[in-house]
Amino acid sequence: MRGMNDPSYRTVVEDVLGKHIGKEALIVDTRFNGGGWLHDDLATFLSGKKYMTMMPREQAMGKEPMRKWSKPSVVLMSEGNYSDAHLFPVTYKAYQIGKKVGLNYIYVGNIYDPKRSATYCPQCNNLLIKRDNYQGEVVGMKNNYCLKCDYKIYGCYV
Repeated sequence: MRGMNDPSYRTVVEDVLGKHIGKEALIVDTRFNGGGWLHDDLATFLSGKKYMTMMPREQAMGKEPMRKWSKPSVVLMSEGNYSDAHLFPVTYKAYQIGKKVGLNYIYVGNIYDPKRSATYCPQCNNLLIKRDNYQGEVVGMKNNYCLKCDYKIYGCYV
């Protein structure tokens, strides 16, 4: 997905529900995305849960929801994401839609939300870095290891 904007979103929905509708899973590549304001729209589109199969007279006619992706998905992200493209993986994770690939330690940096701005251990979910607006404090790791499960945390944290 090139941007979190209307043309990119329409292209993704058209391709996914059109030529890729028969695929078993979806990889949403947000790497180096220029941002925009569609994190919630994209998360809603990917969070479809199949609740009905239409089979009148034993003929498969479709499913509901018809306008949402209801199969597995994964989000591919990088440090090169900008603005809402950086927020989308956080939304995807918060809604527990699917797995993230790429950064383990994503957080919301441009809105006030202490819980979602924090960084958690990817193994045990222990709070590692507490953030309040633009100030952070390392609270759950020492020497780059989680204090709860001893998982190695890669990066430089001061």
